[in-house]
Amino acid sequence: MSKIQDNFDDEEYLYSPVNSANPDLNIWMAFPAVKNFGMAALGFLNMFKILDTNEKYFAERIFSDTEKTKLLYKNVDVIFFSFVFEFDFLQVLKIFDKYSIPYKASDRDETHPIIISGGPVMCANPEPFCEFFDGVMVGDAEGFDSDVLEVISKYKKNAKNIILEKLASVEGMYIPSLTNFNKNSRQTTKDGKEFFVKRRVARLENCVSTPILCENSFFKRTYVMEVTRGCPRRCGFCLASYMTLPTRFSPYKKIIENIEFGLKYTDKIALLGALISAHPDFDKICEYIYNKVVNEKNFSLSVSSLRADLISDISV
Repeated sequence: MSKIQDNFDDEEYLYSPVNSANPDLNIWMAFPAVKNFGMAALGFLNMFKILDTNEKYFAERIFSDTEKTKLLYKNVDVIFFSFVFEFDFLQVLKIFDKYSIPYKASDRDETHPIIISGGPVMCANPEPFCEFFDGVMVGDAEGFDSDVLEVISKYKKNAKNIILEKLASVEGMYIPSLTNFNKNSRQTTKDGKEFFVKRRVARLENCVSTPILCENSFFKRTYVMEVTRGCPRRCGFCLASYMTLPTRFSPYKKIIENIEFGLKYTDKIALLGALISAHPDFDKICEYIYNKVVNEKNFSLSVSSLRADLISDISV
């Protein structure tokens, strides 16, 4: 399943990409930071994998330091931006400058691709940035290929405003040009009525994990697995407690399967989540890892966050 992509010779694919000889859409997956940070972003890479295994689409990753692309900008139909921190937005503008893209969506015409943004920053509060994007994806990205992209593909021969009107009916899609935001009341309205976007919420039926190992990633050749999404504690200072409700857990069986799979390619495993020790099978996961290290194979383990009051003798 491994593959070395042109211009990305420090990478190893852990899945089999599909050859999109005649794709319905050409897509740039854009991460507004340098490549070694982007290749540590699990959500971004998982979205790319979804597209890269679908013959309907040709997807290419671009970063703020990307110098050469396979797709010419004029042939790109859709650009997806995913950014994690507010300061990343400066790199969004840098990418806009690189390809001579007008900053504001209202200044772009039919010759420009549809530009959609998502990620924690946009889910938390899209309003400060919404003028720069045609659409904002609010919530989980799972399923975006089967609804958002299918809408764009189906109506791509129509005017951009028609496509955006169709996208507005997709759950979790916020189309700023179809609404009005009052900065004084901090209220978004549509047709004169208060407007809310229903956040996309996916079931964690699988364990989202690293699809591409990268030698020059911030987390060098580390196989990252999403153990939990959200946090049940709901601390007032933490967006993760509210932005990703309800709290969900990857199935224990899938986590174990992914540990075994990841260890075929690397000796670095990482467990990701706002509070991984909240997983109902956390002790079992720790016990499995401990026995694996002691009896079979030594490897390094990283964890994203823990709480001391949830640590048991077994997990220690």
